[in-house]
Amino acid sequence: MDSGMSLALSIVVGSVFLLTVMAAQDNLHRLSVGNELESIVQSNTDHIKDVLTFDITRIGQNVDPDFFLGTIIADIDTSRIAFFSDVDDDGDIDSVRIWLGAKTELNYTENPNDRPIYRQVNSETPLMFGEGVTYFEIKGIKQDLSEANLAELDLIRAIEIKLIVQLGYSYGTWYNPVSGAVEPRFFQSEWKNIICPDNLGWY
Repeated sequence: MDSGMSLALSIVVGSVFLLTVMAAQDNLHRLSVGNELESIVQSNTDHIKDVLTFDITRIGQNVDPDFFLGTIIADIDTSRIAFFSDVDDDGDIDSVRIWLGAKTELNYTENPNDRPIYRQVNSETPLMFGEGVTYFEIKGIKQDLSEANLAELDLIRAIEIKLIVQLGYSYGTWYNPVSGAVEPRFFQSEWKNIICPDNLGWY
């Protein structure tokens, strides 16, 4: 093999090796970024979950039903709940509201479906304790495991929660078989649980 042929072969082999290394580095970078984004959205979900769990488990805390007019759960409907509880253990009964905000409130993000979620105690300024929520469903569950309606608030014994949180900015794209289109990819995390507050009398 002459020197020219050897040189050409070396160049080809070197180029293939370089492309392989570059592809491997690119894959590692994408994997690293993907892992980081998954960690961020999971952290966001965990924070929202912790606040919801803290409040819901305390529904009716220190509320004496013999001296309390009305129902412990004042309202519950798909994406909102209002209830009474001594939520901060100061001896006073508080009204607590949790609700999902509107998509337009997060119009500064790239995600068209993300929303904030709010918490309000008494007449204090509402606190946005999470954002990126694309699905939030909350239901009152009766002892027979059926869903309670607004006329059955006093029969609620457990609270079912379903939550999906996405990042506000996309990373890459994916093919959506439902729409038949290539769409931005938003990393997401899901959580669902049924909480049985001690003071609602589940047995």
